[in-house]
Amino acid sequence: MAVISPRLPKDVFGQLVQSNYELRAIGRNVNQIAKSLNLYPGKITDAERKALAAVPARLAEHTEGLAKALRDVSPVRSVRREPVR
Repeated sequence: MAVISPRLPKDVFGQLVQSNYELRAIGRNVNQIAKSLNLYPGKITDAERKALAAVPARLAEHTEGLAKALRDVSPVRSVRREPVR
């Protein structure tokens, strides 16, 4: 069965790893804010408000950077053999 898989250059792979790391950090921040809002409804701090306002821009920045890095990667056809049973 032919499978198309990208072959990532080292620098692109490194950028992908860094992007995933930063996206996890953003997710943790959003979860902490959500927990705080659920525990104390109506009591949002200025820091939480600023952090929430920054989420869409940070996500767009990471998505754009990832898309740019992956645009330059061309798919490679390879054959993946099924395991013998």
